[in-house]
Amino acid sequence: MESWTAVDLALRWLALHQEPEGHWSAGKWKEPDAPYEFSRKTGGRGGKEHDRGVTGLSILAFMGGGHT
Repeated sequence: MESWTAVDLALRWLALHQEPEGHWSAGKWKEPDAPYEFSRKTGGRGGKEHDRGVTGLSILAFMGGGHT
């Protein structure tokens, strides 16, 4: 698989999962058994308090993919 194809597929996934209001919801994608230290501290659950960060990272992904 060509690397740009993988990027395009990831951006498509992000676009399909963007909320109607324009943000991305961290709470929809919970991973209770996440192996990372941060996830253990927060119970492995994303919540509304994480939506701004997830939205910012999603926007950066689109900008990195050439969408401005």
